[in-house]
Amino acid sequence: MYIYGAQMQARPGKGAAAAAKVAEIRDVVKAETGQIGWAWVAVAGTPVGGYLLSTRVEGMAALIELQMKLAQSEAYKSAAAGGADLWTGPAETNLGQVVATTGEIGDPKPVLSVTRATIAGGHMAEALAHAGKVLEHVTKVTGLSGMLATYVAGNPFEVTWIFGVESGAAADEATRALQADADYVALMDQGGGLYVDGTLQRAMLMQLP
Repeated sequence: MYIYGAQMQARPGKGAAAAAKVAEIRDVVKAETGQIGWAWVAVAGTPVGGYLLSTRVEGMAALIELQMKLAQSEAYKSAAAGGADLWTGPAETNLGQVVATTGEIGDPKPVLSVTRATIAGGHMAEALAHAGKVLEHVTKVTGLSGMLATYVAGNPFEVTWIFGVESGAAADEATRALQADADYVALMDQGGGLYVDGTLQRAMLMQLP
C-alpha cells in the first residue's frame, strides 16, 4: 500500500475557506474517479493553517492513472483552480510506501499522530530496524494500530510513523502510557545517531467532515 499526500498552507485569514476547499476537492475526486480520499487540518506541530489531502493507492502506476483521470475532469479542474488565492504556494506532494503495519489497518481514524524523522547517512538498515521496533512497541503499549512508511517520491531518507486515534482524549491517554513506559524511553535513546539531529517532528491532524 502507498499513501499519496498533498500538503497545503493557507494564507492568513483564509483558514475557513481553505478547510471548505480541501473538503470540496476530496469530494470531487471521489465523485469523478471513485477514489476515496481524506481531508485533514493540522491541530498542532505544524504552522497554523496547514491542510492535507491524502489517499491510498497501489503504487506509482495507479497514482499516474488517477492523475490522468483528474486532468480530464472539468469538475476537478474547476474546484482546484477556484482555490488558487487561498494558499501561500503550490501543494507539496509525496508518495509513501507502507513498509510495516501493526494492529488492524482500516480507514483512517478521526485523529492522526504523524511522526517524521530523516535517517542519517550510512544508517539506513539500522534505522529501519529501529523504526519497526518503535512501531511494534507503541502498539503493544497503547493498543493503537500503526503504519511505518518510507518515500518513493519526496525525501527518500525520511521515515514516518502514523497512528490513528478516535479522539483527542484517546491521544492523551496514549501519550501518558508511553511516557510512563521505561522500555519506550529506552527505545528512544537507542535511536541516537540513527536519525539526523533536529529532524524528528510530530504533527497531530484532525479529519475534516
